[in-house]
Amino acid sequence: MIEIRKKDLLTIKHIAANTLIDGSKLWAYGSRVKGTSYEASDLDLVIITPKGKVNDIVDFREKLQESTLPILVQAYGWEYLPEHFKASIKTCYEEILF
Repeated sequence: MIEIRKKDLLTIKHIAANTLIDGSKLWAYGSRVKGTSYEASDLDLVIITPKGKVNDIVDFREKLQESTLPILVQAYGWEYLPEHFKASIKTCYEEILF
């Protein structure tokens, strides 16, 4: 379970639904998934875009920053991550359905 307030998770889902293309996946990883976070911990997200499609990750990040979320949310495109980092994420993540 992601260590985040329910209303903040709903905000993230709303932003994702309005900015990411159909078929995209949104995974949370890091301390808020591992259970090692503290109140000021950031939330790490990765966006998996369907092959042949393009997401505007910058727009997604901007919408997160403009929101009322009380924490920093980091979002990255899966296709830009090194393989060793992808392997690390795959060991402990939670999909955010939107």
